[in-house]
Amino acid sequence: MNRTSTLYQCTSTWYVCTATGSKGATTAASSNYADVICWEQGRTAYSQQKWFYVELDFGGSGFIPAPAVATAGADRSAPACSSVYRINAAQMALNRTDQTFIGASDAKLLASLGHPNDSSSAGTHGDWPGDCIGFAQLAWYLGGYGGVPGGDAIGSYNVYKSRGWVNKTGIPPRGALIYWAATSSNAYHGHVAVSLGNNMEVTTQGLDGQDNNNPIVIKAIPSGSLGWVMPLWN
Repeated sequence: MNRTSTLYQCTSTWYVCTATGSKGATTAASSNYADVICWEQGRTAYSQQKWFYVELDFGGSGFIPAPAVATAGADRSAPACSSVYRINAAQMALNRTDQTFIGASDAKLLASLGHPNDSSSAGTHGDWPGDCIGFAQLAWYLGGYGGVPGGDAIGSYNVYKSRGWVNKTGIPPRGALIYWAATSSNAYHGHVAVSLGNNMEVTTQGLDGQDNNNPIVIKAIPSGSLGWVMPLWN
């Protein structure tokens, strides 16, 4: 990078850089190495609207004005963020922040994927609380990849564990799925959330048919997870 710059974490909308504030921002020094992942259009900064999503060597990540990135050729080689599955999956999850009930189009799509927990199924209430695995599947399907195993969160985790895909170290990258064990507090279904990077996640809350006023929220990743999985790196 050619100057110290604020990284916008994009925890409110896709175009967090349209806001004057910097919710959850970190600072990148001029000496930091950055992997340029993709680009988006946002508010004008340094006389242009192009922003890069970057991941830094110390674990920070976020959106940064393109002129603040000194990587040669980044402007030509980085893809649009909407074409990067894991970045787009995080965006699809973010788009549902503050929702409590599953929208009709999401319910129809989940049903088409063979997922039982949607508003047309018996025994459910059409609410996001308790349907963390449906939330994870939907985010990745709309992000461009439909291969997230379902059933429940712990069943999904066990599939990835059998493949040797579970990571237990490092900050879960943007778009990664973070899993928790099956316990009495989650009706022994486990739990899964979508990472936003920087130790933040977007997640459902509560159990199906209970706590129906609990919306999808953004929060710090709690400790004690089983690990994280990236279904597909693209």
